[in-house]
Amino acid sequence: MLDKAKYISYLKDSEDEKTARRILDYVEGALKHKSIYSSDFLNPHEQKLAASLVSQFHDLHFRLDGGFEPSEQKILLIAPDFFNLEDYSGLQLIQGSWDGQFSHRDVLGSLLSLGIERKKIGDIFFSGDAFYFAVKNELADFLEFNLKKIRRNPVALKRTSAENIVLDEINYEVRELTVSSLRLDAVISEYFHLSRKQSSLLLQKELVKVNFCLETKPSILLNQGDMVSVRRKGRFIFDGMIKKTKKERYRVRILYQK
Repeated sequence: MLDKAKYISYLKDSEDEKTARRILDYVEGALKHKSIYSSDFLNPHEQKLAASLVSQFHDLHFRLDGGFEPSEQKILLIAPDFFNLEDYSGLQLIQGSWDGQFSHRDVLGSLLSLGIERKKIGDIFFSGDAFYFAVKNELADFLEFNLKKIRRNPVALKRTSAENIVLDEINYEVRELTVSSLRLDAVISEYFHLSRKQSSLLLQKELVKVNFCLETKPSILLNQGDMVSVRRKGRFIFDGMIKKTKKERYRVRILYQK
């Protein structure tokens, strides 16, 4: 049995510790049963943590797979080194076609309304009149049978393969804000039209992540390229300061997806 405490003692964040314990459960299973184990979808921060853990076990190897080239969310596949992980996928790629116009939020909301956990579904992409996403193998049948409508419009799902998909290029909208400082709470307040007290409360409630890591300190300063996500509100990329105004405020650029 693995001494998990030995591998996670350096971690300070409770969420990182939970993730590490789950990954070590997969490691233990792969070593004990000599078989392939796959995780739920992991964000880039969790992927980095998982890779650092699994790399310490020389009898195992791993692969990260999101189903699509630009995928952000990926599952971790772990197996003894005599397995060829390139021949195995823990995912099904799903194509949806519809009669109407849907947003990312519409599609995700409809999937989650079926009782599916977010970590079981990968990134959602759009191309022409179709949308695509990756899902854990065990959920593909359930989704094909149960997801029939999005926003009251009929939708048809079918399984597909990567070679049949050409995704639209990901485009970001640009928004310029004037903020009192480059502090996290100040930028959140301005972007989401909240008071500083409200934005600080979001941080206290552990609803904010910066670069996929939980953040509770309102005073941290954002750097160019930082991704900020607020649960149930959305996310944006801080693209840096444009200039400092005569009134000692900051004009900043924000990138976001509709």
